[in-house]
Amino acid sequence: MSQKISRRDFLKLATAGAATTAVLTGCGPASRYVTREPYVKMPEYTYNGLSTYYATTCRECSAGCGLVIRTMQGRAIKAEGNPENPVNLGKTCARGQATLQGLYNPDRVEFPVNQGRGASLATSAMNWEDAFQVVADALSNTSPSEIAFLMGTTSDHLFDLVSDLANAIGAPTPIRFSALSMFESRATLGKAAENLLGQAGLPFFDLANADLVVSFSANFLETWLSPVAYTRGFSKMRRGNPQRRGYMVQFESQMSQTAAKADEWIPLLPGTEGLVALALGKLVAEAKGGSVPRAFASVDVQAVTSVSGVSLEQLQHVAGLIAQAQSPLAVPGGQALGQTNGLANAEAVLALNALTDNFGKPGSVFLSPLAPNADAYHRAANAQEMQEFISKMRSGGVKTLFIH
Repeated sequence: MSQKISRRDFLKLATAGAATTAVLTGCGPASRYVTREPYVKMPEYTYNGLSTYYATTCRECSAGCGLVIRTMQGRAIKAEGNPENPVNLGKTCARGQATLQGLYNPDRVEFPVNQGRGASLATSAMNWEDAFQVVADALSNTSPSEIAFLMGTTSDHLFDLVSDLANAIGAPTPIRFSALSMFESRATLGKAAENLLGQAGLPFFDLANADLVVSFSANFLETWLSPVAYTRGFSKMRRGNPQRRGYMVQFESQMSQTAAKADEWIPLLPGTEGLVALALGKLVAEAKGGSVPRAFASVDVQAVTSVSGVSLEQLQHVAGLIAQAQSPLAVPGGQALGQTNGLANAEAVLALNALTDNFGKPGSVFLSPLAPNADAYHRAANAQEMQEFISKMRSGGVKTLFIH
């Protein structure tokens, strides 16, 4: 230092600093708000060797399983299922176990990136100020009608925020879409339940308490709807009751994991699941005696066998199992509902449950309320709406597209 401080000046500064500290902490009015504790009582996230646990919701798919995250010194180190959550009851799938990779994967996006186009797809890092300016220029220099927002289907507040932004600038309403939601066909299943039962909701199939499950391309042991919940139900159906073992028949065009685990796998042509369900309904009604309900009366069973590839003997065999079962459960799956006749397929399978009076009791179909992202405002776009959106982009109607 070029400027020297005398001993007298040093003592003056030290005295003034001590007095100020005493006024602001120990002797002044601020002292009443200060709680003095020994450092052995550290904040919860800094305890050496001790973990802190937080309950949260898995966002890897739309099932929304409950998770308990173990943290140590402020860092998440393990994800496990929440045993108090009614969806998964403490269990997780492989995606739930790997959810921490979104935090620590070395290939994750850590900063704004300017993604180039071309064969090389070169990238260059950006600072946040430049990234904000790019977004601002895109919004201000593009006509609102030529701006589009494409969002995912995860439940969060971002969709509401973007909807308010689009409404404020006069842009079209954001579109929500994911390939998984299209394969699950939640919207089609909910619409079929509304048409059949007169109430909007998503059917839940109680596999755990059914003694016979007839699945129509419902691959619930892989990714359909809530795989953890349905896997638990399937396991309980098979071994949960020591008095009996549940039986399962899978109608599906391919050998999926669910078809491999079924007692019987009956292949059929894609899109004919509804016809097979109607044929089974007519055979079951005839086996029980009495009049055949109107929904099944006009079904030509022989014609269904030629169209679907399922033999008459196989249909009669499955119909006999349904007629003898105490709680037969028919489940329509995403592959059946994802066809152009998906709604008719779903209605036919639900009608088969209605024929056996299998609603609202153990081992049957329960109608659950719509999920927060399944109402008319938050719902995902269907295949036709996405096709129209792609056509708009190809025709040059979208100049700026925001994707999240």
